[in-house]
Amino acid sequence: MNKKIALLASILLTSTLSFSASFSINSDSLGLSSVNTGFSPLASSYTQNIDPATITPANSVQCGAGGLHADNSYMRRFDLDGDHGVTGSINIDSVDIGIESATGNGGTQPVTVNLYSIANADAFLFANLTNIGTLNTNVADVAAVVQNFIVTGTINGATDDLVVELFTPDGQVAGHSFFYGSNATGQIAPTFIAAAACAITEPTDTAVIGFPDAQIVMVVNASNAALAPPTPVPSLTWLGLALMVLTLGFFGRRFVK
Repeated sequence: MNKKIALLASILLTSTLSFSASFSINSDSLGLSSVNTGFSPLASSYTQNIDPATITPANSVQCGAGGLHADNSYMRRFDLDGDHGVTGSINIDSVDIGIESATGNGGTQPVTVNLYSIANADAFLFANLTNIGTLNTNVADVAAVVQNFIVTGTINGATDDLVVELFTPDGQVAGHSFFYGSNATGQIAPTFIAAAACAITEPTDTAVIGFPDAQIVMVVNASNAALAPPTPVPSLTWLGLALMVLTLGFFGRRFVK
């Protein structure tokens, strides 16, 4: 307990922003509903959430000040072969990510979704990540949704883990507020956050900084990269059928006594 208190104190004291950035939850629930309105995974989908559809109000964490966020990275690392049985290459088609609230100055704000590969045994450090896909987009003002982001990449689950990052660039000057969507129903692997303004420079389990329930809702939608298209079956035309009958008739007369 003393170590956790010391870590939180260090995070607050070493903040480099003039806004005195610190980790916080959303204190204004904005009338959020716990019912998701945008969850529709494709046939092949992978999640670490026990409940990948519910967004709980005032449950997520961000590094910022006054509800306006600094640079934040929200991440999950998927053990594709160990947890999901993916032992070959798959194509990532899109990612569904929960949003508790997004309030941009002007009605939208920029976000980036990155896909990375990382060797199965490598430590979870930015230096060990290889980018395999990026989407730069704008998010409209929304609340309590799971939003689909079309971001693509290919990864081999036998050799690499998949890392998905939702990055929100500093919105304090522009006046942007963003809290990712989460719940506390359980997860099979941690939610990670990185925010240099709060002295967290590498992906860190949110439980380590005192927010174990801030479990980001995330679903990866994929297809099998190794699945070959079906071999076309030749059609049998009337001419082909007639030739087959004539051939069988010829050989039948020749060899029958």
